[in-house]
Amino acid sequence: MTLTEIQSNFKVWRENRRHPKERIPQELWQQVASVYSSYPPSVICRELGLSGQQLKAAMQGDGFASFVPTPTPSTAREEGPVCELSLERLGARLTVKAPMSAFEIVLSKLAGHMPC
Repeated sequence: MTLTEIQSNFKVWRENRRHPKERIPQELWQQVASVYSSYPPSVICRELGLSGQQLKAAMQGDGFASFVPTPTPSTAREEGPVCELSLERLGARLTVKAPMSAFEIVLSKLAGHMPC
């Protein structure tokens, strides 16, 4: 999805929303997240009519992050081989280590918070 397509989707949403203070839908934020690393925040804000504060809040956790419990190292040894998943964004890295049996659960938790 391109920034121009997202801009068009924001325009349609703004024209059809019921109330001027209606929150931006999660679907639109997911679209923004899909191009976030491709454009400077100032360009995204200008093109989509967002404030820097709105963009920062949405991209740094408000709705895009969650706590995913993982087994302790002793549990991991009992359950077999350990898998590792590293996510990197804006210079920060999150590494998740979990037994293979728990990895599917971790990925399903993350999937709901990541753009496709």
